[in-house]
Formats: sequence, structure tokens, C-alpha cells
Amino acid sequence: MVRILFCLFTCVFLTDLDAQKYITAGGARLGEDIGISIQQRIAKHLTIEGVLNSSYRNDDLGLKLMLEQHYPLITRRFNVYYGAGVHWNYIGDSARIYPSGISLIGGIEFTSDRFNVSWDFLPSFSFWYGKEPFNPSTALTLRYVFIKEKKKKRHLKFWKKK
Repeated sequence: MVRILFCLFTCVFLTDLDAQKYITAGGARLGEDIGISIQQRIAKHLTIEGVLNSSYRNDDLGLKLMLEQHYPLITRRFNVYYGAGVHWNYIGDSARIYPSGISLIGGIEFTSDRFNVSWDFLPSFSFWYGKEPFNPSTALTLRYVFIKEKKKKRHLKFWKKK
């Protein structure tokens, strides 16, 4: 039991806990809505995500642009994140994209080498246009990491000056 607690303490407190192992990632969003997702890191722990999706429930096409905050869980490959943004809808057979409202997002993600898998809850609140004023959505997103984070060189000889 003591060994398990020691290993857990070491994993949690002595690792480098910077969130995210990627700069740019994109892929398929599969769930109640189907679409594509692209994430771009803009600062430490902060990304912009664009989601283009279509719903099973109606014939709308949606575009969401969100700002997300990432926090590491255990390691920087496994993160929890939340954020908010705006969305636009292309409604049915109209020829215009309408500004619709706000979207919130919360989820978890895991990155391994060039692949990123996330699950999230994405509720959208439509204030101006849209057939539904509230549209909740959950999805599994599979992304390919286009640009990885550069590895930091670690100097094991701490007694020598850099």
C-alpha cells in the first residue's frame, strides 16, 4: 500500500505538468453531431477550437469557434478542459449563415504520439436564429496531431553550468 501511494505521489507531484503535447491537431467528431474539429494552441494551457458539424436531429449545418482552457490530470498527455465561444448556423435551405448564439464545452483528452482522443459535452444556446433554443451534444473526437510540441532538453548533469 505504501508503494502504491509513493508511486501515485511521484506521478502527480514530480512530473512536469504542462498541459498539452501538441500545437495543432485536427480530425473527426463523432457523436450526436458529426463533423470535423481543428485545435490550435495559442498560449500555454489555451487553445482555439473550430468545429464544423451537422446534426442528426435537423438539417442545419453549424460552425462553432471556442476558446478553451486545458489542465493536466496526472500527466500532460491526459487533460481536462473547458471553454466557451460562439456558433453560427446554416439553416435548412437558406443561403445564409446566421449568427446564432453561444456554445460551452467541457471534456477530457488523451494524446499519444501523433493521435489525440477526446470526449466532450458541448451545449449550444441559440438566441437569434435556430430551430432549437438549446442543443446539447456529446461526442468522441479523434484527431491527428499535425504539429507536435518540441521536446525540452533536460540536462541531467545539474552540477555543470549551462
